[in-house]
Amino acid sequence: MKILMIGPGEPSRRNSGLGVACDHIAHELSNKIHLRLFSPETLEENAQHSSENKNTYKIHLGDKLGDHRELNADIVHVQIKSALTPYFYLSNTEQEITQEQDNHIQQALDEYTKALTIQGEKVDFDLIYAHDWMSIPAAIQLKKRFNKPLVLHIHALDYDRTGKKSNSWLYKLEKEGLNAANAIISVSHYHADIIIKNYGIDKNKIHVVHHGVNKKEIEKFVSPLKEPIILFAGRLCSQKGAMEFIETAKILHNKNEDVRFVMAGEGELFPALINKCMEEGMMDKFHFTGHLKQPELFSLMSGASVFVMPSASDPFGLSALEAANMGLPVVLSDKCGVKELLPNAEVVSKSDPKVYAQRIIKLLQNPEETRNSIKGNHEALKDKNWSNSVDKIIKIFENSI
Repeated sequence: MKILMIGPGEPSRRNSGLGVACDHIAHELSNKIHLRLFSPETLEENAQHSSENKNTYKIHLGDKLGDHRELNADIVHVQIKSALTPYFYLSNTEQEITQEQDNHIQQALDEYTKALTIQGEKVDFDLIYAHDWMSIPAAIQLKKRFNKPLVLHIHALDYDRTGKKSNSWLYKLEKEGLNAANAIISVSHYHADIIIKNYGIDKNKIHVVHHGVNKKEIEKFVSPLKEPIILFAGRLCSQKGAMEFIETAKILHNKNEDVRFVMAGEGELFPALINKCMEEGMMDKFHFTGHLKQPELFSLMSGASVFVMPSASDPFGLSALEAANMGLPVVLSDKCGVKELLPNAEVVSKSDPKVYAQRIIKLLQNPEETRNSIKGNHEALKDKNWSNSVDKIIKIFENSI
């Protein structure tokens, strides 16, 4: 079975959790089937461009981006305009995209699609396996051109980013891809319901495959701080509940709770978050790390006390799964798909900073109960590794061919 995978590129600050998940999937697939991987390069890896895998082919298109680490697959790198990333979109509460920017993004997508389609015509494959909106136009064209089945893996949608059903070109593109796909992979039952209700997709062609988590060998982080660390990790944006985390911290700060707050990640809300911390007189209790690579993030998790994910809508929430795997108690929004794998997580049913603060205090003040929560989540993750997740994906491939 030869699979043509169109992915978002190697994990980087430009593709966030999507890149991490697809990287794990690609490596597991490459050990089990014949994989051909098409993906955009990234700016961060451009400096390493000289060390190419012999099976790697480059398409020069627009601004230079980067390289992809070696794996057991035929790889095609596609260089695209820098405006085109999985997370170009910004919600109305953060920053409006101008018509000029929108046009530039669509032009970059058209060029990327053309390059992918040209390369797709040169290789042999049995099935197209595409991830999210950037891959949809090329996937549809290749499906029509070669009459091959299409499996579309959805990690996030326009609905999650805007919080509503829109009439944008991106929503229309996603709906076209969902309708064209022979099978759809959703990362959670929570998100499958969104696909069905807001995109009008037949539930019978949607398959839920949760992300996995592998055991980690890391250098444990020894905190120089005496206070417990409350950790947020993710894009600093409204969708991830970044401002809700600040409001939660404000409540704990006003209660004179002796804790520190760490926000790991980058995003559009960064200046507003800094300003809010300054206004509330909390800067001496806050630490903003910027983007962290996976080993650095896991090390930080090993020294934290509580992980908080107050997302407005999170199809999965991979960082929360990683945190639970690292032995952290987790406080989640009920709009996070990852709750389906963490039976002992503290789940908050509405976006209320007071409730988040109460749950954090509960975990800090009840160590025995917290240890039981950690143990319960850890037990639930025993067989939730990436290899098992990819086995389910391969079964979907087999049933689609």
